[in-house]
Amino acid sequence: MKKTCIILVMFLLMVERINATDVGELPPIELLPTSPLYKLQQLRDRVIERLLVIPDVKLEYLLSMSDKKLHEYVILQSQGQNEKAMRSASEGSHYLTKFVGYLSLSQEYFSAPVRIRQFCSFFEVAKRQRRLLISFKDIDQNIHTLTFIDSMLSFLSMHEERAHSLYGEPLDCTTITVY
Repeated sequence: MKKTCIILVMFLLMVERINATDVGELPPIELLPTSPLYKLQQLRDRVIERLLVIPDVKLEYLLSMSDKKLHEYVILQSQGQNEKAMRSASEGSHYLTKFVGYLSLSQEYFSAPVRIRQFCSFFEVAKRQRRLLISFKDIDQNIHTLTFIDSMLSFLSMHEERAHSLYGEPLDCTTITVY
């Protein structure tokens, strides 16, 4: 049994893609919370997060995971799996919280161009997530969904304000290639 679990975890580790996504594109989803193997994927994701020690790579991973969780939200919401969808979106917000916290702790390690790219990547993800949440707000008029989306948008705004205060000066991301 242990060997089977180890083989499954190793397989899931090999399947993982930590590649950056194009602007406006959400990362691919391997498994949804409705899958029996989803717990193994969550375990894999936690292991990867803990093993990443290069700050720039870890920050990229955290943003990618936040987008991935929001993609789960979109799919689950469209399937009527509201509770699981909200849990995925909350997990996505948790990854943004980790990103901003880690970014504030690791600024001394980065050169100015890398630092600018990290902040611009964050703001691009935040903008994409805000657009997506607002579009769902327009589609689903369920009071619980609307309340949840409002709280997610508020949480997103809080992170954006914190990131702006961390950077400390106006930021022009028009010429920056983001993750």
